[in-house]
Amino acid sequence: MPNLMAAMNLPVVSTRVGAIDEAVVEGETGRLIAPRCVAALAEVLDALLADPPTLRRMGQAGRERVCRRFALPIMADAMEAVFRRLAARS
Repeated sequence: MPNLMAAMNLPVVSTRVGAIDEAVVEGETGRLIAPRCVAALAEVLDALLADPPTLRRMGQAGRERVCRRFALPIMADAMEAVFRRLAARS
């Protein structure tokens, strides 16, 4: 879902779990907070909503990152490369 939000020119606000940092660059394409930290979530959301230029800048940067790294042809090529490496091992 973070890539979908970024593709829509929206900054992503998420908890720092799993591989989310592959999609979200802290301070550039969105904000990452500690899991289960409701106060930090509220603070970050308030700050972004109060700063439309930053909101737009992060949203645009997120969209550019998604298009550059996660577009279907790019992901298909990456998956094909993985499959080829795996097939070469057998």
